[in-house]
Amino acid sequence: MNTVEKGDELERQFYEYLTSQKRADSSVLGSYDSDLCTIHRKKKYPCNLVAGRNIEIDISIELRRKGAKDPFLLILIECKNYKNAVQENVINGFSNTLSRISAHNTKGYVVFPSKVAQSAVALARRYGIGVIKFDADGTDIIAERSFKRSYGTTYIQSSLLQEQGREKNLRFSASHDEDYFDSIGQLINYHATEKSEFESPAGSAKESSFKFYDRDSIENIAASIHKNLRYKFGQVDLSRICDEIGIELKFEDEISAYAQSSEILGRANFAKKRIYIYPHGNKGRERFTLAHEISHFCLDHGQVLASETTIKNDLTLGPGDSDQNDVLRKLEIQANLLASSLLLPKDHFIEKADEFRIIIYGAQNRGHGYIFVDDQPDKTSNFSYFLDELSNYFGTSRKASEIRLKRLLPINDMRSSSPFINFNQSRNSIS
Repeated sequence: MNTVEKGDELERQFYEYLTSQKRADSSVLGSYDSDLCTIHRKKKYPCNLVAGRNIEIDISIELRRKGAKDPFLLILIECKNYKNAVQENVINGFSNTLSRISAHNTKGYVVFPSKVAQSAVALARRYGIGVIKFDADGTDIIAERSFKRSYGTTYIQSSLLQEQGREKNLRFSASHDEDYFDSIGQLINYHATEKSEFESPAGSAKESSFKFYDRDSIENIAASIHKNLRYKFGQVDLSRICDEIGIELKFEDEISAYAQSSEILGRANFAKKRIYIYPHGNKGRERFTLAHEISHFCLDHGQVLASETTIKNDLTLGPGDSDQNDVLRKLEIQANLLASSLLLPKDHFIEKADEFRIIIYGAQNRGHGYIFVDDQPDKTSNFSYFLDELSNYFGTSRKASEIRLKRLLPINDMRSSSPFINFNQSRNSIS
């Protein structure tokens, strides 16, 4: 794919993102009337230097007042699909383009999928140009009225400016004159209203009305799903769960360069009720990723997310990682807890653990807890064998089996290489 084709692809993706939100009347407009907003692709605007000459703009957003024919505000957008960071020359070039357009009250933005050099950000600020990072695979937040935007400017700034890697990116993140936005609706309202009337993304907002579940409730949700499946034993059929709740499941044969670099394992599109699973190379972890995405649907996370991506780091989050000021992390933790309960049904898991324990350790309890393991070779070997048996039976990774085991049963793990995890503390406080 050449440079022009790559630019067109980013332009197409961003245009479809804007128009789809406008059709849904969701976060693309926020409180601004969608009927008064027009989105164009490849529209030409008069040049103020050469009579009769027009300048083509990748994407433009025109805002009108009620009853007015002409727009009072133009948001003009140039898409740059570069693998490396956007540099100063891109900002200089776009600034020259904007200066030749005769329309008044225009705001310019450069859209990119990767990152932007700090020097380019400084130059954009000087010219009054904004920057937008658009990640087609990223997490898309529904309008801020849905829940408290408590992660604030730092999260948005990180998503916008950090190099791609092992962090989860927002689908949309933008900056203009040192203000940061995580929805196009916030950005439009920022320009469409007086700045003094605009509520900063980091400002106070109403408390979340979204429901977070305690651990017992999550176990009950899982038990209800197992009952509907008529689950008896063995591996839980995750494809059947998708069928039961009307989710389309897609296993992707190839993974995009971005998804690979960011270690994206799966995606959920709530509006389309679709789950995408990328190649893992590990069947147990792939099943956990799928259970994790299913859990987002079962926990109604579509109320606050339009789309969601799962990266490797998400699957390691547990109750101890909860932060009252990080809504996204709390959603991931809840999805992990339900995924564990779905894959490893509580009662049957304890039943099989008892069975394998007798086979491997014998029936006698030696007073060191349900299972005792330390650095002695025979102890570590037996425990490894025990986890393998559980994992093979339920079709999960050893890590998932170990975490579930330690949450449900009194495992005495004294290995120096094993971090201490107190799963019995705050058992019902995970939100």
